[in-house]
Amino acid sequence: MVAEINAIVSRDPVGGGNRVPLGFFHSWMTYTPPLEPEQFDRCPVLLAHPGADRWTPTALSKKVLDRFPVKTQFVELPNCEHLPIEEPGLSLFRETALEFLSGAVTPTK
Repeated sequence: MVAEINAIVSRDPVGGGNRVPLGFFHSWMTYTPPLEPEQFDRCPVLLAHPGADRWTPTALSKKVLDRFPVKTQFVELPNCEHLPIEEPGLSLFRETALEFLSGAVTPTK
């Protein structure tokens, strides 16, 4: 399944099959978020991080997550790369997200 998804992504002209202009990298490197993590107070935050991600180090993601003043939860998705589609991480993500949302969403009435 992973090979098929990789083939689809690489053929996508606005996704993996696209060239990235230098302006994108400049905007990405100089972007200022509207809120810093310390200012975010709207809801709990779940970080599901791919365990085999070679693009984004887990320690870097956790460092940002630790800055949020709200309740946070971290789960590492085993065997998942940057696009987390591998098992068992994909199933763990689904289970964790459903559990997290069931505890995070409260009825309005």
